[in-house]
Amino acid sequence: ETQTYRILGTSLWLTGMTTRTPDSHDRSITISTPFEEASVTKPFTVSGSVTISPFENTLACRIYLPDGTLVNEAPLMVDSGGEMGGPCTFSREFDLSNAGITGPVIIQFLDLSAADGSTIALGSVILKVH
Repeated sequence: ETQTYRILGTSLWLTGMTTRTPDSHDRSITISTPFEEASVTKPFTVSGSVTISPFENTLACRIYLPDGTLVNEAPLMVDSGGEMGGPCTFSREFDLSNAGITGPVIIQFLDLSAADGSTIALGSVILKVH
């Protein structure tokens, strides 16, 4: 398992996690757009890829404020192209206007174990919302 951390404000954030399957394949989530610490306006879209499609082709998506406040959590279907266990992509539009959120946010995409809910892979992006 490989973990990546970032300091944001006074908090240490787990921003990435890659695990290895028993047959030595990396299970990871990569955010392709927007880039880290980009300034975005509402609405904005986050896109990425997963090396191995998650259980039922569903990732968890969480939005946090830098102080650790969980703003929202929702499932996100990935596009596996019909291939179970293969690489896939995802894209989600976010509109935080109704929540009145501006400033930094942490958006995490998680592949969670169907067996026990533990994190198998995690990808995230820190954005500045205007």
